[in-house]
Amino acid sequence: MANRGKYKFGVIDGERRSSVWTVAVNREDIYLTSSRMKHDKISLHASGQGNWSLKTEALNTAPFKPNGGRHVAQWHDTGVLLGRSKALFFLLIPETELVVAYESLAPTVKAIAAPPSGYAVKVMLAVSPHLPRDQRVQIAGDSVMLLFDHRMQDSRALLAIAQVIAIPPSMPAQMDAIRRVQRDKARAYGLADATGTRATVRIDDARGVPGIIELAPL
Repeated sequence: MANRGKYKFGVIDGERRSSVWTVAVNREDIYLTSSRMKHDKISLHASGQGNWSLKTEALNTAPFKPNGGRHVAQWHDTGVLLGRSKALFFLLIPETELVVAYESLAPTVKAIAAPPSGYAVKVMLAVSPHLPRDQRVQIAGDSVMLLFDHRMQDSRALLAIAQVIAIPPSMPAQMDAIRRVQRDKARAYGLADATGTRATVRIDDARGVPGIIELAPL
């Protein structure tokens, strides 16, 4: 159907990899899901509303339920500009969070090379006027990778841009603390296997763009 699209990507280092992220576009709405976040989805709506929520089919089966009901976090479009593009949302995938995965990677998954130690891949979703491809690459810049672009119903282009950035030295210890909290929370819920519990965290970057950090389970 017109103005629909689905794109998959992940950070890969041999057998070590991030989860596989799927970005699905329906007209002017954007949905993100992850192979590690079985119960969750992220939705970015044309209205500017952003939601991190439990999937409808997981409302009765998810081990953790947000205090507010179905939404883990909500926010509104901040309007941060990247040149002629408007930033919507980002994923931060530190090198430390790649884990060994033995299943084969589907050929439809776009592989992003793993960053060096002390760095992370930041994937930014942004919208821009529907420009020729060479101009979209210029928007992305020389030091980043254009993962995909998709023409939405209103003729704007959705861009997915990957960039390698340094992470603060204090971040690994903070991520470990979050993992321990989530493991203990899983045990308190009586889960027999707490190693696969979600420890993903909602953050904003220095410019105020909303996003999440992907954390590997303990």
